[in-house]
Order: sequence, then structure tokens, then C-alpha cells
Amino acid sequence: APLGGATVSGPVAIDIVASDNVGIARVDLRVNGGTVASDTTAPFLFTWDSSKVPNGPATVVAVAYDAAGNAQSSAPVALSVGNAVPLDTTPPVVTIANPLPGSQVKGTVSVSVRGSDNAGPAGLTQTLYLDGKVVATGAGASLTYSWNTRKASVGSHTLKAVVKDAAGNTATSTTVVTR
Repeated sequence: APLGGATVSGPVAIDIVASDNVGIARVDLRVNGGTVASDTTAPFLFTWDSSKVPNGPATVVAVAYDAAGNAQSSAPVALSVGNAVPLDTTPPVVTIANPLPGSQVKGTVSVSVRGSDNAGPAGLTQTLYLDGKVVATGAGASLTYSWNTRKASVGSHTLKAVVKDAAGNTATSTTVVTR
């Protein structure tokens, strides 16, 4: 047990029946080709932590050894691992790399935003606001925007970058500059 085709999660009870005319010295439990446990006393009962392998197909095989060192493998048992995916609660990180806070800006300014996340940049979406208005959006670890400050009024302007990861966690960075 368990029977082939079963979907398993968390700790899985595995019951192995092995016999030999001289006696069984040891039974190894192998998952996806690697030994995960051994037992030297019948009945051969194991608890396998299925969270140690990725979700999806897994193959379980028992290998019994007799006192003379002879080994025999069981038929492979194909299982499906279906553990709950841990919830990502770690927010991403975002910085406005350019312009720096308090900068005096003029002409065309390259606004540069950098984002990162514990799950990698693939799931990141970024939005850049200039004085509360969306001026650029993008996906991944970086976002750039070419800002023609000649069209902006003289005075303070607020750049705000918001990055969101695939789990919906967000982070914000704000920079105030003067034209």
C-alpha cells in the first residue's frame, strides 16, 4: 500500500510485504530512484514524507535483501503527489533607481525601476505613476520610462513605482524630484 494510481500528500503510510526462504534482512524504500528509508524488522512499514518531492508523478519501489545479500525489487508503483503549494506571503522589493530622491530634473529623464521577488522576476508586474497618473507598465525585473520634463510644471513631482508578484503581494517606492 498505497496502490498504484493513488494521489498522495503529506506523510504517506507505506506497507511492504516481503518474504524469503531464509528471511529478509532489510527492505529499502526508494522514491524516484533514491533510497528514502530502510527497515530491518518485519512488518516493513514506512512513513514517507511526500512533500520532499515535487508535485506530480512519483515512482515507489521496495527492494528486499536477504541475509546472503541477494536483492529483489518490487514492481514500481506509480503515484501522483499532490501536496498543497505553500502560500507566498513575502512581498516583492521595488526601488526607483533613477532619478534619485531630491534630484533636480530637466530635459528628458530616464526613469528606471527595479523589482525583485523571492519567487523570481517572472511573475512580477510593475506600474509607474507620475503625480498620481499611470505613465508606464511592464512585466519582469525592470521598467524604464522616458520622461520629458519640459512638459511638466515647475516644482515638485512624485514618482511612485508599484510592483506586484504572482501571488498578489505588492510593494511601493516613491521618489520626489524637482523641476
